[in-house]
Formats: sequence, C-alpha cells, structure tokens
Amino acid sequence: EVGYIAGDENNLVKLYAIWEGKEYNIYFDACDGSTSKNAISVKYNEVIGYLPTASRNGYTFTGWYTDEIGGTLVNESTIYKNVSSITL
Repeated sequence: EVGYIAGDENNLVKLYAIWEGKEYNIYFDACDGSTSKNAISVKYNEVIGYLPTASRNGYTFTGWYTDEIGGTLVNESTIYKNVSSITL
C-alpha cells in the first residue's frame, strides 16, 4: 500500500505493470512403470527444472515425452509454454 507518490515537474506519475506466470501442473504417466513423483507445479514461461525419474522392469527409461508415440522430449531445461496442465 502506498500513501503518497511524488510526480515529475508536471505532477505526472508513470506506473508499470508487473506480470508473473500462472502456475500449472505437469502429471506423469509412467506407462506400466513407476515414478518417484506423480506431478509437479511449474510456472508459464519458466524453465521446468526438476523432473522425476521412472522405472519399469526389463526397460530403460529414455525420458518424458508429450505423447506415447512420436511426442516431443521434455527435459529439465524445457521452458513451459502451455496455458494449461499437461500429462507426460
């Protein structure tokens, strides 16, 4: 809360909008495997950061993708650009 703002020589004050990205969830589908975490929260237009690990007997985990077949690889340096929650 501001009680008083000094203006310029013409008593004009310029104010600036400050924006923060909304927070969304990324859910993880381990496709018959298991994961160390089922979901994380991320902010729009920020680096995703931490991603959980996954495991499945007889398989090697190659990463989190946006689709089971032909999806895009998402990693810890991916910038989140979706305007809704997603499942990987």
